[in-house]
Amino acid sequence: MYICIDIGSTDLKYGLLDADGNVLTQGKRPSYGSQGGPRLLDGVRATIRGLLKESSDVSGLCLATSGMVDTEQGKIRYATPTQIPDYTGMPVKALLEAEFGLPCELENDVKAAALAEYPQEDGSTLDDCFVMTVGTGIGGCFIHEGRVVQGAVGACGEVGYMEVKGAVFQDLASTTALCRAVAKAKGLEQVNGKDVFAGIDAGDEVCIRAMDDMLEALATGISIICCVLNPDRFILGGGIMARADYIRPRLEEKLQGKMSKILYDSLTLSFARNGNQAGMIGALRHFQQMQERRRS
Repeated sequence: MYICIDIGSTDLKYGLLDADGNVLTQGKRPSYGSQGGPRLLDGVRATIRGLLKESSDVSGLCLATSGMVDTEQGKIRYATPTQIPDYTGMPVKALLEAEFGLPCELENDVKAAALAEYPQEDGSTLDDCFVMTVGTGIGGCFIHEGRVVQGAVGACGEVGYMEVKGAVFQDLASTTALCRAVAKAKGLEQVNGKDVFAGIDAGDEVCIRAMDDMLEALATGISIICCVLNPDRFILGGGIMARADYIRPRLEEKLQGKMSKILYDSLTLSFARNGNQAGMIGALRHFQQMQERRRS
């Protein structure tokens, strides 16, 4: 049994999972991340105490968190002050191991979600896989032979910040960018992804055009990533990607026009399937990999 916690700047998603990644119990509570790292960690501690009351048979603490993570030391390498102030440098692993006497491993939340999505539905794997989450911003993770590629400072896969067509990629291709474009065109203060798809389903030309522009930018970014990394599979996650029925054919058509035939034909495009549980499942897989490494 493992305690798994997905730490966001707004919410903590938590649960008890078995060694195969089956979610036995789960819940959600506010993280109070905007009040700072120490306040957030108090909530993590309280969550762990509550889960330990549910089961005394716990073998480890598996955490996924916002921010750049030093996975070896289990500390926060960097977190933006606007998301979680006073979080940078926090030695989360050391603090929790000292308090609870259980091994703890820490990974970035996007990378953890990628580990959860990496196996195919039949349980098989591919050598190289890139996972991209499209939401408030854009996050990414490259997995090679089942392990996350971290890069020099843990920033491998931070594709949301790359320049595409003279702009920052996530300013063009995120859900935030999509909703901002629709709101501006309609003279509204704000809309959300559900509003946009409701408009698309009703034949609203503004929503259809905004989605087309977003997918055009997304296809450009994906084609660049594929030219550099040539993954076997590209997985898309995030709330709006639940509408794969609408997005897939349009995105595939745009990708065909931007990639060489040999590169496009070698790529499998998939959509995330673990939803809100992905962070917890991936945190467990990261824990298992790190513990195996530390024993070897």
